[in-house]
This record gives sequence, structure tokens and C-alpha cells, in this order.
Amino acid sequence: NIVNDPSVVFDDIVTNEEILKRAKDISAYYDDLIEMTSYYHLLGEGTHQVNGKTVVVKLRDLKKQLYLCLMSVNALEAIRFYVSFACSFAFAER
Repeated sequence: NIVNDPSVVFDDIVTNEEILKRAKDISAYYDDLIEMTSYYHLLGEGTHQVNGKTVVVKLRDLKKQLYLCLMSVNALEAIRFYVSFACSFAFAER
């Protein structure tokens, strides 16, 4: 399982459709947080019209989005740990 050219593996990660589908679930939390943070900095709290769309900016909602973003990162980290542990255990079994 040793690869002489790791760029082959990394390039596949960037173009793999299944990985991209899964990444959208996590990146949506980041996108929402970035968008709402921008509105908060530019417009402040309140109800605003942006590109014909009503946007409600509340500090509490912004904190909630930050929390969801952090929890999605924690979930990914937990999955990574479990996979690493399972792989190490399987390797030790051989």
C-alpha cells in the first residue's frame, strides 16, 4: 500500500465525487457562518434586505452557527480517530 507518488492519492481526493458530496455537508456550516458573520459586520443586528432577500441578523443565531460549525469539526475529528483506531487494530491483527 505504499505509493511512490502521493500526489496521485491527493489529486483523487480533490476530484472524487463521493468525497465532494460528503464535504458539502460540512462546508455548508462554514458557508453559513461566513455569510452571517459578513452580514453582522457590514449591517449589524436587525432585519435587512440583501439582493431582494430578507436577512435577519441576530447575535444569538450567529453564536448558534458558530457552535454548529465547531461541532461538525468535532464530529469529523471523532470519525477520523475511530477510523485510525480501527485501521491500527486491523493492522495489529495481521
